[in-house]
Formats: sequence, C-alpha cells, structure tokens
Amino acid sequence: MTPPPFVISIQSQVVFGHVGNSAALFPMQAAGLEVVAIPTVIFSNTPNYPTQHGRALPPEFFSDLLQGARERGLPERADFILTGYIGSLDVALMVADFVAEAKAVNPALTYLCDPVMGDTDPGLYVPEAIADVMRDRLLPMADIATPNPFELSWLTERKVATTWDLEAARQILRFAPEAQLITTGCALEDTTPGQIESVILGPEGSSAAIRRSVSQSACLALVISSPD
Repeated sequence: MTPPPFVISIQSQVVFGHVGNSAALFPMQAAGLEVVAIPTVIFSNTPNYPTQHGRALPPEFFSDLLQGARERGLPERADFILTGYIGSLDVALMVADFVAEAKAVNPALTYLCDPVMGDTDPGLYVPEAIADVMRDRLLPMADIATPNPFELSWLTERKVATTWDLEAARQILRFAPEAQLITTGCALEDTTPGQIESVILGPEGSSAAIRRSVSQSACLALVISSPD
C-alpha cells in the first residue's frame, strides 16, 4: 500500500478558534494526509476578541521540537513542508534553518510558504525583522508561496492592483525559477465587482495565470457563521 503524503506544518495554534494549525490540521487529515503539526505560537484565541493570552514558543522549547523531528527522520520522510505565522525572530530563524536542512536532505520535498505578516486593515502585524526573514530566507526556498495582496505589496515595495502587477512582483521576489505564486484574496482593478479572487502565476508568467473568484457576500457569510 502506498503511504499517504506526509506533511510537516509549522504555524500557529489556538485553544479557541480556527487559524494556523488549528484550522489546517483537520482538513489535511480528512483528505488522507499524514500531518506533523509543530506550533510556532500558542494563543488562547484568535486576535479578534478583546483579550488574547499566550505567546510565541520559547526558543529553546521550539528548538527541542525541531530536534525531535530531526531525530525521528521527519524531514527525510516529508513530501511537503508548510510554514505560516511566526511570532518571534528566534523562531523565524530556526524555521528557516530547518526548511533549508530539509530541502538539502530531501530534494524532492515541496515547500509551501504562507508569509503571514499582515493585511490591508491592520497593516503589518509582525515585527519587521520577522517579515525580513520571510522575504530574504523563506520565500527564496519556496516552491509555492501564498501571500495576500498586502503581504505581496510589502514584500516587493510596489502597489498590487492588476495581474501585471502580480507578474512584476513575482519577478522581484527571489523565487526559484519553477516556483508558483498564488496571491489570495485579490480585488484587482479588473476583478468582477463584488468578488475577490485568487490568482496563480507560474514561471511562464501571464500565460499561466489561473483566476478563481468567489463573491464577497459569500465570504462575509462564512465569517459571520464562524464562531471566531
């Protein structure tokens, strides 16, 4: 029997709510994937409440978790590594080292980098030093990157308003030649009014652009119906 795809997912965890590994773990397992979930932070709840408790994992604790993953041979086994929100610079640097090591010992590994660092309304919500690690160390290793328009604009220091802007941004980022850029939650100048879309750009540029849209009202209904 062929073993299921093996994923190492390194991102946030909350006690109450659905973000990071607390959102991603169940659907990946339901799809038949084998998932190792390594938290970068543990918070009491998502940030849209009056209070939030918890913190980034202490560096020595996080380092121990990564060492345990190494000792079990998980980087060699993994088909995918996914990284998301990171709450401290020390952890960000360790994540970058771990991904680099994993790709060195397992060249067939696919690395998906979700550079969770900000959005249009709140702006940048991680320290710039963490965002710099994402831009300068994590994204250049990515086979797939999934920034939102704010994150892509911050990373490239240019406005993102059209598909051409997305293509130009892809050229600015130091991606591997075959990497894919998937920009999520776009409301571009030519997006159908009342909708948002995700745009996938491969190495061939605009000829490889694939656009998937959804109504903003459907997104709003989903947010309203969610407990967090």
